[in-house]
Amino acid sequence: LDLTQNSVQHVDHDSFKGDFSLTELRLTRNLMISLTKKFLFKDLISLKNLVINSNEIDKINPLVFLNTSNLRNLSLASNYIKDLEDIFTYLGNLTLLYVSFNRIVFLKESTFSDLKSLEALYISGNVLSYVEYTAFQPLKNLKKLRMEEITHPLKRIANCETHLFTEIS
Repeated sequence: LDLTQNSVQHVDHDSFKGDFSLTELRLTRNLMISLTKKFLFKDLISLKNLVINSNEIDKINPLVFLNTSNLRNLSLASNYIKDLEDIFTYLGNLTLLYVSFNRIVFLKESTFSDLKSLEALYISGNVLSYVEYTAFQPLKNLKKLRMEEITHPLKRIANCETHLFTEIS
């Protein structure tokens, strides 16, 4: 289902009621500012690809993703997200995550702790100023990491040890 550029401002919790077989949902280039309604995608049990790029989202409630255990690809690029903490609690089967071009400032070990299956992470174009040295440790299956165009005024990432990237392309 492609709802790109439809001026969607918010999604109600019953918007996808009964859509049990939907595998892909695109909400790109709309006017959404948050994903805070609990159980928003609860009926989308077959959802594999979710694209919510180029909105104005700054807050996401982790309960939005409850019942989306089949989700493999999530793209939240080009939004206003500052904090990723706890967002991925119910997304343990995710293999690809795009959070590029947001306003993410820090990455802690707990940021990605639930993403045991993640293989590719795109986090370019953020304002990262702090990356905990254990931030990527939970990502045992990570094969690809894109972290370009980090736009912090200090032009550096503090407390990040390079040996963490030895097995990542």
